[in-house]
Amino acid sequence: MTPSARVIRNLLGYTELHRDASPPVTAAFIDLRHTRAKAEAATAKRDGIEQDLITRVDYPRVLIPDGTPTTPRYAASLSDLDRLLVDRPIDTDMRRQLRLELRTRQLTWRREAQASGLTAARRAEHQALEALTQATDTLFDLPISTVIDAALALAVIIACGELGPSEAETFPWGTACLCG
Repeated sequence: MTPSARVIRNLLGYTELHRDASPPVTAAFIDLRHTRAKAEAATAKRDGIEQDLITRVDYPRVLIPDGTPTTPRYAASLSDLDRLLVDRPIDTDMRRQLRLELRTRQLTWRREAQASGLTAARRAEHQALEALTQATDTLFDLPISTVIDAALALAVIIACGELGPSEAETFPWGTACLCG
Protein backbone atom coordinates (compact mmCIF):
# COMPACT_ATOMS: atom_id res chain seq x y z
CA MET A 1 0.00 0.00 0.00
CA THR A 2 1.34 3.41 -0.94
CA PRO A 3 1.94 6.04 1.77
CA SER A 4 -0.85 8.23 0.38
CA ALA A 5 -3.30 5.31 0.42
CA ARG A 6 -2.37 4.67 4.07
CA VAL A 7 -3.09 8.32 4.90
CA ILE A 8 -6.50 8.11 3.26
CA ARG A 9 -7.24 4.82 5.03
CA ASN A 10 -6.28 6.39 8.38
CA LEU A 11 -8.53 9.38 7.70
CA LEU A 12 -11.42 7.09 6.91
CA GLY A 13 -10.73 5.17 10.12
CA TYR A 14 -10.61 8.43 12.06
CA THR A 15 -14.05 9.42 10.80
CA GLU A 16 -15.47 6.07 11.94
CA LEU A 17 -13.91 6.45 15.41
CA HIS A 18 -15.32 9.96 15.85
CA ARG A 19 -18.77 9.34 14.39
CA ASP A 20 -20.66 10.33 17.58
CA ALA A 21 -18.68 13.42 18.56
CA SER A 22 -17.96 14.78 15.09
CA PRO A 23 -16.96 18.30 14.29
CA PRO A 24 -18.97 19.63 11.33
CA VAL A 25 -16.45 18.70 8.60
CA THR A 26 -16.04 15.14 9.91
CA ALA A 27 -19.82 14.76 10.13
CA ALA A 28 -20.20 16.09 6.57
CA PHE A 29 -17.45 13.72 5.41
CA ILE A 30 -19.24 10.75 6.99
CA ASP A 31 -22.51 11.87 5.39
CA LEU A 32 -20.74 12.22 2.06
CA ARG A 33 -19.35 8.68 2.29
CA HIS A 34 -22.81 7.26 3.02
CA THR A 35 -24.37 9.32 0.25
CA ARG A 36 -21.68 8.10 -2.14
CA ALA A 37 -22.44 4.49 -1.21
CA LYS A 38 -26.14 5.08 -1.98
CA ALA A 39 -25.26 6.67 -5.32
CA GLU A 40 -22.98 3.76 -6.22
CA ALA A 41 -25.75 1.30 -5.33
CA ALA A 42 -28.25 3.22 -7.46
CA THR A 43 -25.82 3.25 -10.39
CA ALA A 44 -25.12 -0.48 -10.01
CA LYS A 45 -28.84 -1.22 -9.97
CA ARG A 46 -29.42 0.89 -13.09
CA ASP A 47 -26.43 -0.73 -14.83
CA GLY A 48 -27.77 -4.21 -14.11
CA ILE A 49 -31.26 -3.47 -15.38
CA GLU A 50 -29.89 -1.71 -18.45
CA GLN A 51 -27.51 -4.58 -19.26
CA ASP A 52 -30.35 -7.07 -18.97
CA LEU A 53 -32.47 -4.91 -21.27
CA ILE A 54 -29.66 -4.65 -23.83
CA THR A 55 -29.27 -8.43 -23.74
CA ARG A 56 -32.99 -8.97 -24.27
CA VAL A 57 -33.92 -6.29 -26.83
CA ASP A 58 -30.59 -4.81 -28.00
CA TYR A 59 -29.90 -1.10 -28.28
CA PRO A 60 -32.57 1.15 -29.80
CA ARG A 61 -30.63 1.69 -33.02
CA VAL A 62 -30.38 0.46 -36.62
CA LEU A 63 -27.42 -0.69 -38.63
CA ILE A 64 -26.68 1.54 -41.61
CA PRO A 65 -26.28 -0.48 -44.81
CA ASP A 66 -23.01 -0.34 -46.75
CA GLY A 67 -20.90 -0.17 -43.61
CA THR A 68 -17.93 -2.45 -43.32
CA PRO A 69 -17.97 -5.45 -40.96
CA THR A 70 -15.03 -4.01 -39.04
CA THR A 71 -16.59 -0.56 -38.65
CA PRO A 72 -20.37 -0.86 -38.60
CA ARG A 73 -22.31 2.40 -38.41
CA TYR A 74 -25.48 2.78 -36.41
CA ALA A 75 -28.17 5.42 -36.09
CA ALA A 76 -29.93 5.88 -32.75
CA SER A 77 -32.20 8.75 -33.77
CA LEU A 78 -34.09 9.80 -36.88
CA SER A 79 -31.83 12.82 -37.31
CA ASP A 80 -28.75 10.56 -37.10
CA LEU A 81 -30.33 8.26 -39.67
CA ASP A 82 -31.04 11.13 -42.07
CA ARG A 83 -27.55 12.54 -41.61
CA LEU A 84 -25.87 9.18 -42.21
CA LEU A 85 -27.99 8.40 -45.28
CA VAL A 86 -27.80 11.79 -46.96
CA ASP A 87 -25.05 10.82 -49.43
CA ARG A 88 -25.79 7.08 -49.63
CA PRO A 89 -27.32 5.50 -52.72
CA ILE A 90 -30.26 3.98 -50.83
CA ASP A 91 -33.71 3.97 -52.36
CA THR A 92 -36.74 5.54 -50.74
CA ASP A 93 -38.22 2.18 -49.66
CA MET A 94 -35.00 1.27 -47.83
CA ARG A 95 -34.96 4.66 -46.08
CA ARG A 96 -38.58 4.22 -45.07
CA GLN A 97 -37.85 0.68 -43.82
CA LEU A 98 -34.88 1.88 -41.74
CA ARG A 99 -36.95 4.71 -40.24
CA LEU A 100 -39.75 2.27 -39.35
CA GLU A 101 -37.28 -0.22 -37.86
CA LEU A 102 -35.67 2.53 -35.77
CA ARG A 103 -39.03 3.78 -34.49
CA THR A 104 -40.04 0.20 -33.64
CA ARG A 105 -36.79 -0.43 -31.76
CA GLN A 106 -37.14 2.85 -29.87
CA LEU A 107 -40.74 2.07 -28.92
CA THR A 108 -39.76 -1.44 -27.80
CA TRP A 109 -36.90 0.00 -25.75
CA ARG A 110 -39.14 2.57 -24.05
CA ARG A 111 -41.82 -0.02 -23.30
CA GLU A 112 -39.31 -2.56 -21.94
CA ALA A 113 -37.42 0.14 -20.01
CA GLN A 114 -40.64 1.07 -18.24
CA ALA A 115 -41.65 -2.54 -17.59
CA SER A 116 -38.20 -3.62 -16.36
CA GLY A 117 -37.87 -0.69 -13.96
CA LEU A 118 -35.07 1.01 -15.91
CA THR A 119 -36.94 4.30 -16.08
CA ALA A 120 -37.46 4.30 -12.31
CA ALA A 121 -33.85 3.19 -11.72
CA ARG A 122 -32.55 6.07 -13.85
CA ARG A 123 -34.69 8.49 -11.88
CA ALA A 124 -33.42 7.04 -8.57
CA GLU A 125 -29.82 7.22 -9.80
CA HIS A 126 -30.30 10.85 -10.82
CA GLN A 127 -31.74 11.68 -7.39
CA ALA A 128 -28.86 9.87 -5.65
CA LEU A 129 -26.28 11.77 -7.72
CA GLU A 130 -28.04 15.05 -6.93
CA ALA A 131 -27.86 14.16 -3.23
CA LEU A 132 -24.17 13.39 -3.67
CA THR A 133 -23.57 16.78 -5.27
CA GLN A 134 -25.43 18.44 -2.39
CA ALA A 135 -23.41 16.50 0.20
CA THR A 136 -20.17 17.49 -1.54
CA ASP A 137 -21.25 21.14 -1.66
CA THR A 138 -22.16 21.00 2.03
CA LEU A 139 -18.71 19.69 2.92
CA PHE A 140 -16.95 22.36 0.85
CA ASP A 141 -19.11 25.14 2.31
CA LEU A 142 -17.98 24.38 5.87
CA PRO A 143 -15.10 26.29 7.43
CA ILE A 144 -11.92 24.28 7.92
CA SER A 145 -10.74 24.67 11.49
CA THR A 146 -8.52 21.65 12.15
CA VAL A 147 -5.81 19.69 10.38
CA ILE A 148 -8.22 16.75 10.12
CA ASP A 149 -10.77 19.06 8.46
CA ALA A 150 -8.17 20.08 5.91
CA ALA A 151 -7.11 16.48 5.33
CA LEU A 152 -10.70 15.31 4.83
CA ALA A 153 -11.46 18.15 2.42
CA LEU A 154 -8.24 17.45 0.56
CA ALA A 155 -9.13 13.75 0.34
CA VAL A 156 -12.43 14.68 -1.31
CA ILE A 157 -10.73 17.10 -3.70
CA ILE A 158 -8.20 14.44 -4.68
CA ALA A 159 -10.94 11.83 -5.11
CA CYS A 160 -12.89 14.25 -7.30
CA GLY A 161 -9.84 14.44 -9.56
CA GLU A 162 -10.11 10.80 -10.55
CA LEU A 163 -10.67 10.46 -14.26
CA GLY A 164 -12.83 7.37 -14.22
CA PRO A 165 -13.10 3.65 -13.45
CA SER A 166 -9.88 2.74 -15.26
CA GLU A 167 -8.00 5.09 -12.96
CA ALA A 168 -9.61 3.71 -9.80
CA GLU A 169 -7.35 0.65 -9.75
CA THR A 170 -4.10 2.58 -10.03
CA PHE A 171 -4.95 5.86 -8.36
CA PRO A 172 -4.01 5.45 -4.67
CA TRP A 173 -7.14 7.23 -3.44
CA GLY A 174 -9.65 4.88 -5.06
CA THR A 175 -11.05 3.98 -1.64
CA ALA A 176 -11.89 7.62 -1.02
CA CYS A 177 -13.69 8.26 -4.35
CA LEU A 178 -16.39 10.51 -2.99
CA CYS A 179 -17.44 12.92 -5.70
CA GLY A 180 -20.17 12.40 -8.24
